[in-house]
Amino acid sequence: MKYNTVIFDFDGVIVDSWLGIAKGFVKCLGEYGIVETIENVKKMIGPPFAHLIVDKYGFSREEGAEAIMIHRKYVREKGVYEANLFEGVYELLETLYNKGITLAIASNKPLENVACQAKYFKIDKFFEFINGQDDLQTRGNKADLVRETMKVLNIDDPHKVLMIGDKPTDIEGGHENGLDAVMVRYGYGNEEEIKACNADYYIERPLDLLNIVLGD
Repeated sequence: MKYNTVIFDFDGVIVDSWLGIAKGFVKCLGEYGIVETIENVKKMIGPPFAHLIVDKYGFSREEGAEAIMIHRKYVREKGVYEANLFEGVYELLETLYNKGITLAIASNKPLENVACQAKYFKIDKFFEFINGQDDLQTRGNKADLVRETMKVLNIDDPHKVLMIGDKPTDIEGGHENGLDAVMVRYGYGNEEEIKACNADYYIERPLDLLNIVLGD
């Protein structure tokens, strides 16, 4: 097999979770008198919302930190359950796991939410390590999370590790750590982002990953 380890992004790759995330952020902005649509928020899923609320909506860091907790509260109480696994994901993870592939998650989503959803969908058993952000998403960028994940897994050959994501930051995070990277076309990246990301591979559906990982 070509790769012995796969590091996944979470939202838009494993879980179709945009609705709960977007509803939480719309509620958060609404508490401060800002009207935003769920569809617009869907397009922004990927980079940390704790940064977005400051950079795009003009909150101070202190206000943003306070506001983002409204989002977190909604997601933890309701949003984590307003989601589904993408079709074929369970079979993909089960097959890779049974083939002896080491699986991990490196997500910009708060770790508590990732772990909750992984357990809810009964896929936590497949992962050697699950890595995510703190509530205010201050633990660095995607490259930092990937690097930390590799360290925990004692990776000594990055050429045997594959990163899979749905946003350019995922691909960049993999490449910065010397990994080949897969861009999924079924996630939350738009066509412009997909074309510009310079991924090593592109897949249309989760099960397409099997040929890449297990191929010679």
